[in-house]
Amino acid sequence: MNKEVISDKQGITLVILFILGSTLVVCSGGEAKKDMWLANIIGILLTFPIVLIYAKLLSMFPGKDIFDISIMVLGRLLGRIVNILFIWFAIHLGALVLSNFSEFISIVGLQETPSVAPMACIMILSAWGVKAGIEVIGRWAEFFFSVLMIIIIFQELLCIQNINIVNILPVLEEGIKPVIKGALSAFAFPFAETVIFIMVFSSLKDKKSPFKSYIVGLIIGGILLTVISFINTLVLGDYIISLNYFPSYAAIKTINITEFLQRLESVLAITFLIAGFIKISMCLLGASKGISKLFNFKDYRFIVVPIALIILNVEFLVYKNMMELNRWVEQVYFYYAFIFQVILPVVIFIVAKIKLRKSSGEIRV
Repeated sequence: MNKEVISDKQGITLVILFILGSTLVVCSGGEAKKDMWLANIIGILLTFPIVLIYAKLLSMFPGKDIFDISIMVLGRLLGRIVNILFIWFAIHLGALVLSNFSEFISIVGLQETPSVAPMACIMILSAWGVKAGIEVIGRWAEFFFSVLMIIIIFQELLCIQNINIVNILPVLEEGIKPVIKGALSAFAFPFAETVIFIMVFSSLKDKKSPFKSYIVGLIIGGILLTVISFINTLVLGDYIISLNYFPSYAAIKTINITEFLQRLESVLAITFLIAGFIKISMCLLGASKGISKLFNFKDYRFIVVPIALIILNVEFLVYKNMMELNRWVEQVYFYYAFIFQVILPVVIFIVAKIKLRKSSGEIRV
């Protein structure tokens, strides 16, 4: 495969945009209701140890991704089985994000448009970007990140006029249990979904780059999501949020300054498009790289379009509507994702540490 290198700044930007992804419009930690901002903070803290493991794996094997590492650590047979599981998770996660994207457009904008149309458009764009390579996507993300930040800050500042402090009081009204449940939900979606980057981050500059990308990206992305959920709660209240699939969209609809500055929902759609494109592209890139390694192809680019079509079809096969998707995410997703986000990486990490220590007593990893 062609060697690509991305800078630390590009790596950080990719992680931030990936975390924002669909959570710009679909808030995380909703089980905590008015305390969802607190659940997001706890979710970030819970995610730190696991992203350190992700980063450590990449730094232990420079220039390798999880598909190479699992073969080296677990052997060819078991390693291939683990790789197939990671490939499936990348495809499934891409389908989840694609479903959010499609439902958002269908519900708030193009109700009469067949859902396949917007999904096909975003998959064509993602396939185009992935075929260009992660280096190109990294430069694209670095450029549009500043645009996205300006839009988000502008939107949240305009929402301040509609806040009501009563909407978040009293804190912990229903106890700590809903907050913990919301924190675990935020851990699985979206913070620990950054496990996707151990599939694609073989292009970072040096051993320290994975730590910079993961830690700084998690902190900035987590703070942004916490602020957004905090302001959404202040503006709407937990009851109205519970009635909306897309709370951020509902919050921005309340902006009305002197009957002049209003109807800014379309601007939110732009930010969702930017972040959602990055998240889908990383899932597509991870799945394409995994399948190319599985079958010993020299390059992943020629199978990008077929994998994009597979993701598109998985979305149609797995979820019928937004209600069904939300129910599955709330009730099942944490336990399902825990296998890919925690169990598999931790097992690979522990076995890698043991093997490296056995191979040489002087090697320190």
